[in-house]
Amino acid sequence: MAGKIRSKSRPEWAVVAWEELVHQAKSGRKLTYTDLGSLLGYNSPLGIGPILDFIFHYCKLRRLPPLTVIVVNKSTGVPGDGMGEYSPGDFDAVFRYDWQSHPVPSPAEFKEAALQSTGQSLDGDDDNS
Repeated sequence: MAGKIRSKSRPEWAVVAWEELVHQAKSGRKLTYTDLGSLLGYNSPLGIGPILDFIFHYCKLRRLPPLTVIVVNKSTGVPGDGMGEYSPGDFDAVFRYDWQSHPVPSPAEFKEAALQSTGQSLDGDDDNS
């Protein structure tokens, strides 16, 4: 169970992750899953993907640049397979976008976007994983 955070739901952690990703995007920086996990207080990067799923689906539904693309694998320097298809131009789009003009989504908005995009709940509240 190492790496799990039980104090917040995944959509609540997506809010925290969003704020950190926006900060990194404004600085034109990529970060690894391990880096993001450390910033969020995770002992392991393994639980980051499900949190990023909410951000990915929100951006997709709202037609925003794919903010999650700046989270990359430490070995390859590219986003993980679970983050959908991306193009090298996505990095520039994320770095150029005026994220301050877009309010931080609420947990409910993340949940709704994931539900609309996938047709299922991604929350995992039953185990808070």
